[in-house]
Amino acid sequence: MLLRTTRRLSTSFSRTAALEGKLARREASAAIQGKEDAPKLSRADAIEGRLARREAAALLQGAAEASSLTRAEMIEGRLARREAAALVQSLEASPRPNLRTGAAGGIALKHFGLAADALGSSNTIGFIGCGAIAKVMARAAKAVRPDFKGVCYAPDGSHETFAAEMSAELGVPFTAMSSASEMCAESDVIYTQTSVTQCPNP
Repeated sequence: MLLRTTRRLSTSFSRTAALEGKLARREASAAIQGKEDAPKLSRADAIEGRLARREAAALLQGAAEASSLTRAEMIEGRLARREAAALVQSLEASPRPNLRTGAAGGIALKHFGLAADALGSSNTIGFIGCGAIAKVMARAAKAVRPDFKGVCYAPDGSHETFAAEMSAELGVPFTAMSSASEMCAESDVIYTQTSVTQCPNP
């Protein structure tokens, strides 16, 4: 009986150490990556760590209520993981990162882009990639240069639709180009917003 209890106690303490190590690694990873869901993820592991410590203490004290306590802790741990997953999904679906990117693009155009009245300027802005970020970039460009002309190209073929939608929404002419090189040749300023798997061919 003593040997069996000792083995169970050893297993519980080993599990505690493993969980605390996993918690430390997740916190370090979250700090490096700047994940906003780090507290939720850490809470889930912390709950499991408390569970393992309670199991070990219960073995030492012979507490009859150990099973009910661990079950409650496990339920709380699963809840924390679900909350963390929901938070990650909501952040991925949020339009805020796109808005921040668009604002930065508008500021860059205003202060660093070739001026619309500069010698040789045609006041044309090019867009490589025509997804959600490109739309925000076009709206930001409109706020800074109300009368610009747009040219666009997308590796996935969405430039025709993008040109039509942005022309209608912003009231400025957009032209879909047949290649990235053609688009670049027509542009004074170029916005690029494509994924690493959609690098445009010249």
